[in-house]
Amino acid sequence: MLVVWFLPDALTRARLLVRAGSMLAYLRNWPPSAIDPLVAFTREALQGNLGQRIAEQQQRVPAGEPLLVWTATPFLLDFTRNPIIDVDIGGVATP
Repeated sequence: MLVVWFLPDALTRARLLVRAGSMLAYLRNWPPSAIDPLVAFTREALQGNLGQRIAEQQQRVPAGEPLLVWTATPFLLDFTRNPIIDVDIGGVATP
């Protein structure tokens, strides 16, 4: 019975996974015009040269000096080079 109950949502998420590359529940309420830029940004972050551009910006700060950032891609930063304070919503609320 539980499988039948969750099947419609599972099918919706599977369609989203195929179309947008993500199964995030809130995407089903977004129009394609909002999803397409998100997909493009994700591709740029994971496969494009965004990592190189972020590394170039980080090189402008001397090694070992603290760096205050607000970015959607903190995983592209070199946390061994600089002490980094990520001031996104989670970063503001956590040490």
